[in-house]
Amino acid sequence: MKLDHKEVANGKYIGQELWICDYRYNDFNNKPIRHVHPTKVNCLSISETEKRVYYSECFFREGIKKSSLIRLYDNTGYRMYPGIALQIFTTEEECRAEYSAQKKKLREEFAKYKELQLRILDRIEKELQ
Repeated sequence: MKLDHKEVANGKYIGQELWICDYRYNDFNNKPIRHVHPTKVNCLSISETEKRVYYSECFFREGIKKSSLIRLYDNTGYRMYPGIALQIFTTEEECRAEYSAQKKKLREEFAKYKELQLRILDRIEKELQ
C-alpha cells in the first residue's frame, strides 16, 4: 500500500519497516534531484540522530548503518514548502512497480528532450554552413 507522506512525516510509521523509492530530474543537463532505488528501510524518530531533519518527525535508515540517513523530503523545499517526498510503500512489489513507472515516464520525457536538443543543434549546424 502506498503511504501518505504527511502521515509518515507526522511519525505514524515510526518503528516500522517500509519501502521507499524516487527517481526525478529537474533538468536533464544536471544530475537527478533524487535517485533512490527501491530500498527497504526502517522509519526512525528524529530523536535517534544528531543530524538535522526538516519538515518531518522521522527519517529512514537502510539496515543498521548509523551513517545511513535518508530524509523524507528532497532539497527543493524552502520556508513553509518542504519539497517533494519520497514514494513510500509497505510492500516491495508496489515500490518496484512505482519505480518502474517513474523510469518509464523519465524515458519518455528524455526522448522529447533529446529530440528538441537535436533540432536545436541541426539548426545551429545549418547556420554555421
